[in-house]
Amino acid sequence: MKIFEESRSERRTSRAGRCLAVLCGAWLVTAAAADGPGDWSNPEPDPPAWINSFSGIWNDEAPATILVMSDDLSGLLSAMVAHHAEGRRLDGFESWRSDGVKHYAGLFRNGAEARWLVTNLDSPTFASYRQQQYQLGRRLIDVEVQLVGGERRFAGLWASGSGAELYVEEEASDFEAKWQGLAATHHLVVFDTWWSEAHGEVRAFGVFRGGAEPVGAELVVGRSWESFNGLVQGLGMRGRRLIDFDAAVSAFDDYFSGRWVVAEPVRDWLGVFYGEAFLTTSDLLFKSGHEFSAAEVSKLFILPPPTASRMDLLDLEVTGRATDGGRVIVHGMPLHDAGTPGPPRPPNGGG
Repeated sequence: MKIFEESRSERRTSRAGRCLAVLCGAWLVTAAAADGPGDWSNPEPDPPAWINSFSGIWNDEAPATILVMSDDLSGLLSAMVAHHAEGRRLDGFESWRSDGVKHYAGLFRNGAEARWLVTNLDSPTFASYRQQQYQLGRRLIDVEVQLVGGERRFAGLWASGSGAELYVEEEASDFEAKWQGLAATHHLVVFDTWWSEAHGEVRAFGVFRGGAEPVGAELVVGRSWESFNGLVQGLGMRGRRLIDFDAAVSAFDDYFSGRWVVAEPVRDWLGVFYGEAFLTTSDLLFKSGHEFSAAEVSKLFILPPPTASRMDLLDLEVTGRATDGGRVIVHGMPLHDAGTPGPPRPPNGGG
């Protein structure tokens, strides 16, 4: 099966940067230097009016997940080795800049399978590297695209796997159309979006594998907040559960993307555009079975004892964006007190 590559117009020759690979499973850590900068930091300073914003999806059917926040890449690599020794694998990652320094987060779950994490690849190097990994029997399970000095940089997480992969990069609406066209024969494994100044549009890169999309699955890419919020609520009421969330930020607006599958209702919660403390505190409280409102957790109030089942972090998104506070929404389920944003209480919990 043909492997799709980026269009020729998108293949721009650039410096390769440093490639760091971690193999957890064979206890091997390697670093291969190439021509180019020694890190993935944007040489331009962070705009002073922008902050790092954290968003997360939690639900009570997500696998037990440990969130690791690291001040640098070496911290995440060390966490991969340490967690593998305890029977956990890296299932997803995020990175962001703060004062010109790259920070990382990882989602670790039970499992002994090997993982290969590679960062800071330009577009041609990424295309070559993923084909090498493919030939070695490894498949992409997470990908991240960022702009550094106007140039795209890719990071990828690979796991052992089989079957053909399709790599698709398109403008937002064309990506949706491609997904619809492939849905009968292929399913979307992972995707990432970004705002392209050169094109003046949201673009998406995705990895597809053989096997149809689940019946009733939905995908939207590059929607406004009002449109996305309406879809979250509407699709939730129709029995769809949000399983993947992404945001692309331009100088003037935010663009949201998501994937839904048909599923039974569960307790779930989506926090959008909050600070790091909100994310980590929310994760701790949800794992402990607490019920709380956005106002309570953002002010770090002392909460009553846990009254609900545990919820784990299913997906994480980190972006830089203009400061205007945070948004909290619940997927298609009524707010438990009809006024304060927060997770719905279980059916026997009243409210």
